[in-house]
Amino acid sequence: MSARAGAFLTCLTVFFVFAAQAQVLYKWTDAEGKVHYTDTLPKNPAGPVTRIEPDAKPDTAWKPPVPNAAAATTDTEAAKPRDQASQRRATRERLEARVTAARERLAAAKAALEAGQDPQDDERQVIQQRKDANNPSPGPGSVSNGGMLGMGAMHGGAPRSNCTAAKDSTGNVITMCPTMIPTQAYYERIKKLEDDVKAAEEELDAAQEAYRRGVD
Repeated sequence: MSARAGAFLTCLTVFFVFAAQAQVLYKWTDAEGKVHYTDTLPKNPAGPVTRIEPDAKPDTAWKPPVPNAAAATTDTEAAKPRDQASQRRATRERLEARVTAARERLAAAKAALEAGQDPQDDERQVIQQRKDANNPSPGPGSVSNGGMLGMGAMHGGAPRSNCTAAKDSTGNVITMCPTMIPTQAYYERIKKLEDDVKAAEEELDAAQEAYRRGVD
């Protein structure tokens, strides 16, 4: 191999090394006609100096693929029916749950009203009922005999065993019979139970109407 060829290979090797390092190179020829590649400007070159810019490095960083606009639109359009069906199903289930809860509330309110008809211990009071012996007696089977909480014989009929007789100031015989009747608290409690039933019925009507509107 000649000296010129060796020098050329050396310069070519230097060129590729500097090019790989992405540096600016300078090509120049010395007084003997040899071509040189350096990364610094030569001093007193015998000929012209050529500046060689490195090529831009390729971008090797990974980038996500750009989605196809047409395919993305198609997928979105295809997903809409599924989303709408899911929303309708969720709405129907929610409305059905509301109707079921309203029915259960109404059943519980009616059961509470039925079970609470009898006065509780603290909802009873005893009063003295007066029976005038001079008033006609309706007799057995009359609506005034018996009745709720022993209120019979108020206006006639057979006196009860716990009644006592006495004369008033005019000499008339008066029979006094102690009778147990409900207090005001009893009627207030019954009223509240009835209001609960009414509210539960209204809630059930509203839930059923919402269900009909929601699934149509």
